[in-house]
Amino acid sequence: MKKKELLAPAGDLEAGYAALFYGADAVYLGLKRFSARATAANFDEGELNEFVGFAHARGKKVYAAVNTLVEEDELPELLKSLDICSRCRVDAVILQDLGAARIVREKYPELELHASTQMAVHNKEGALALKKLGFSRVVLARELSLAEIKDIASIPGLETEAFIHGALCYSYSGMCLFSSLECGRSANRGKCLYPCRAEFEGENGDRHYFSMKDMALKDDVLKMPVTSLKIEGRKKNALYVAAVTDYYRRILDGKGCDTAREENIKQIFSRPWSEFHLHGKDKTVVEPDFVGHRGLPAGRIEQVFKGRISLHVRHDVADAHGDRLTRHLVRALKEAGIRLDGVRRQRDDVRAVGEIVRRLVEADVAVAADAQKLDVDAARRMNRLVVCLYVGGGIAAGQMHVFLAQVDLAEQMLLHERMVAQRVF
Repeated sequence: MKKKELLAPAGDLEAGYAALFYGADAVYLGLKRFSARATAANFDEGELNEFVGFAHARGKKVYAAVNTLVEEDELPELLKSLDICSRCRVDAVILQDLGAARIVREKYPELELHASTQMAVHNKEGALALKKLGFSRVVLARELSLAEIKDIASIPGLETEAFIHGALCYSYSGMCLFSSLECGRSANRGKCLYPCRAEFEGENGDRHYFSMKDMALKDDVLKMPVTSLKIEGRKKNALYVAAVTDYYRRILDGKGCDTAREENIKQIFSRPWSEFHLHGKDKTVVEPDFVGHRGLPAGRIEQVFKGRISLHVRHDVADAHGDRLTRHLVRALKEAGIRLDGVRRQRDDVRAVGEIVRRLVEADVAVAADAQKLDVDAARRMNRLVVCLYVGGGIAAGQMHVFLAQVDLAEQMLLHERMVAQRVF
């Protein structure tokens, strides 16, 4: 069986180098125009030329996403973008607009055509139609089950690509007009404002009724008969790209799921994980009570009795952060309505006790890497106490955010060793 391609995202050069360094076989990215992630940094011609040269020298591939719908008066700019792709020798262009595909076929035959997931290919007939139009690969709709994926992947002479990790849209791939109608900014033009993440009034109160969990297929990726396994995240930073790529690289190399690496991802950025509809229709893919970065569970509330609370903090979290744990516990619990009397440490056992100022029901304790993204009110509504801790070697402080900003190829191994020493990976 042919080796599966691990395809990672790059919203900028830093993320691109991180993806390749941590095991991606290919990287997909956008240019300054016609990218479905228009608000990402994206690549100009100089950056694209540099990165393609770097990737090709190491036997890796680069795909350019030119995957928005194109208006008639934008055709001259589209040709300029396609010229850049041709000059920089990208391995393929990812397209949504069939008019753009016709231009590539006629004017840029050297560019391979990949059909974007925005084209909503969800059955064998759609894939066959695109094959006839000259597409060599189809990026499948995220909503497909494993059986449906296998059916499309059985088409001879057509490559298939499927998402395995990352953010999900409430609407079907490529068919959402929510942002366009509500905000005047179309997702199909790369300008989505994500109104689906907002809070709406409903029968059960104000909740995030359309906010999806993140896809995370973990070792189920080994069952997928596709050509390429795709990680979502062109708007994520290099640290996230590195962590997720490293996690799936190990799975594909037969090393299995790694709990420590999984926790790294959840510390950097993660909503609750879901397999989506891979094994059949799942009605629990929405997370209505908490939006944004959730973080890593840090401990458990052991007892809530007569206005008093007792928390047991995971020893590995406590050991990693020492005295800082006390400071952040005191601050975050105060925000959640709890006044701590103290934090007691005995070897690897850490317990915190305090007085409940506002009513709270026994719940899990969670860690968020960024206090600014903490929604305490939403957490309380779901009876969940959220504790903000600085976890993972300074991730929250941004100390490792630029770990590949000025990459020196001769120093990459040194950078990796430094990251290991700082407990980032």
